[in-house]
Amino acid sequence: MTSYIAIQMISYLALIAVAVYFSFRSGEKSGSMYMLEYLRTNHYKDSLGNKVPFLNDTGFNSFMTHMRQEKKKKDE
Repeated sequence: MTSYIAIQMISYLALIAVAVYFSFRSGEKSGSMYMLEYLRTNHYKDSLGNKVPFLNDTGFNSFMTHMRQEKKKKDE
């Protein structure tokens, strides 16, 4: 009887581990998709006052600079 309970507990733990793994992977994918959609649809104003999308060359670099500054503020 105790071996049955032990097998049952191991099965439950394995099921929880598998569910957490797939949930994490799904969350990573949806987060990445959200970020790409954000970068495609949102714009910033360049030095000339023009609206420029984040996902062009200079826009992406500006976005990464902005994110690094935000991370630095958060870490301080």
